[in-house]
Amino acid sequence: MHAQLNWQQSLSKLIEGNMRFRLGLRSVESFASSLRLRELAEKGQNPSAIILTCSDSRVPTEILFDKGVGDLFVIRVAGNVISNTAIASIEYAALVLQTPLCVVMGHTQCGAVRAAISSVVESSPAPTENLDSLLRKITPAVNEVFKANGTTNEETLLERSVLTNVQHQVRRLKERGQSLYSLTENGKFRIVGAVYNLHDGEVNFDLKDIPNFKIDNQLPLPSFKETPFISKQWGPS
Repeated sequence: MHAQLNWQQSLSKLIEGNMRFRLGLRSVESFASSLRLRELAEKGQNPSAIILTCSDSRVPTEILFDKGVGDLFVIRVAGNVISNTAIASIEYAALVLQTPLCVVMGHTQCGAVRAAISSVVESSPAPTENLDSLLRKITPAVNEVFKANGTTNEETLLERSVLTNVQHQVRRLKERGQSLYSLTENGKFRIVGAVYNLHDGEVNFDLKDIPNFKIDNQLPLPSFKETPFISKQWGPS
């Protein structure tokens, strides 16, 4: 079993792994992780980060962070929304497995967020009760974007709603996951928002509240062409 990391080390390794992914590289550890199957089965799991993200098939969580079997505790649900079940899963990883970091990660071109926008614009419920319940967890973010920007540009609205939805879900987790509070106050746990860009593979983390955070091993990245997702700066949550 690997030694447990603190949240700063875990976050740094996620960022480094995403850099390798964008460069088309893989670490030896992730490439050979299948060799650890027996160890993981017999000794248990020790994930370095919890990732709450969308169910979208274009978001291959372990791959985009260059991680292997047993490295991440992944929770997937359309729209990366917070629910009692999601909170319970996060609490299990944080309290029982002692995983120090939780990333709530949305992504560009999110179908769930787009559906929430349609439900607001058209003032109509979703086709099923369950879908409507899910979209109601996203529409507050959409309404906030409408109120702040009054934009009618569909792609700009989608882009900003994706980011704002992540901020809303992070806030919901902090408010409703009271058992995580003491861990956070003691510096043993951290919740961070992020958005994955489908066009270039970059994960843009919300680090505005971590001004002195530094990446251990910065890799030289190529200059990518301008992509449709242009909000590189996280606003107030």
